[in-house]
Amino acid sequence: MARATSIEELVFRLKLSYSYRNKAGYENLLGRIKPFGPSAVRSLVTWAVRESHFCDSECSIDCAVLIDARLTGDELLKYVGDPDEKVRVRACNGLARLKDARAIPYLRSLLKAPKHWMRCIAMHGLGDLGDEGSVDDLISFLGSSDHNSQASFALASIGGIQVIDKLMSLLNDPNLEAQRWAIICLGSLRATQALKPLVLSLSQESSETLPYVISALGKIGDVTVIPHLLPFCRASEPQVRKNATLALGSLPDASSITAVLPMLFDAESSVRIAAANALGKLRAAEATDVLNERLANDPESNVRMACVEALGEIGDPRALEPIEGLRTRIRKLFRYKKQRKAAERAVMRALYRIRSANGGLLQ
Repeated sequence: MARATSIEELVFRLKLSYSYRNKAGYENLLGRIKPFGPSAVRSLVTWAVRESHFCDSECSIDCAVLIDARLTGDELLKYVGDPDEKVRVRACNGLARLKDARAIPYLRSLLKAPKHWMRCIAMHGLGDLGDEGSVDDLISFLGSSDHNSQASFALASIGGIQVIDKLMSLLNDPNLEAQRWAIICLGSLRATQALKPLVLSLSQESSETLPYVISALGKIGDVTVIPHLLPFCRASEPQVRKNATLALGSLPDASSITAVLPMLFDAESSVRIAAANALGKLRAAEATDVLNERLANDPESNVRMACVEALGEIGDPRALEPIEGLRTRIRKLFRYKKQRKAAERAVMRALYRIRSANGGLLQ
């Protein structure tokens, strides 16, 4: 991040990044950057760790970094041993935002903190810092309903062979919660090393983890898994059909398009929306006519809007007239003003994309 060279530049950047919902916090920050220089950094850091609201604390740190990043880190380090636990946590969080590795031992110690929010901040910070030394501790949290999502996010941020190997060892763990989050994390990491065990598990996975295995295979993105996913488009559970459809949308191949097209007529609207999203992601021009038909006749307005988005992604000019026709019926389709505005934006965005894809000459 480039250093601000004047108070005017700092104020300008602050206006761009700061939430004006808390006007008092914004004005307090402005008061603390005068005089501009090292004294402002010290004032901002002190306010960040001791007095401010947590959101204001992060913005205050960002301001201090713009003045002098190294001095900001040195000042924060003074507070990591403070007797006040809130001060310690904010100081560690600030160091993590700076990607300052000096925060790592303190963040590791916070993993054992008694309060939930402190452990969450520690996981987020260790993930941002890519701390491989905390992998075992983070793995242990995957089986905990209180922290599995934060631990999974941190592990995905750290990445690497060590993380993938440890996650793969959980694929047969008796704790289904740990299994589920290990599968999610392997998908986020696009771990090709996990393809074989994940494909093998498709035939033996419990109903609780099967949708996550299918999603992970889609995220990894290897088209060789397509034949293994096709049978799940006919599964009895809507969630499994939905996840299989979305996974195929991440695997660009003619067989994916062939399998996804019939899903536009599924009994469940969530599956039909997933099919439209998948076809848009695949840029399946051969799906234009079917999407146009669903746009005109599907009983669910949300499915129609998913078709609009998909047609915009595909960019085929044959969709212009059907989308323009829908534009005139938005008031009838959507009851609430907020929904109508969102639909109008989606229609305008789709029309713009189609015209741009065709040289902008189609009106």
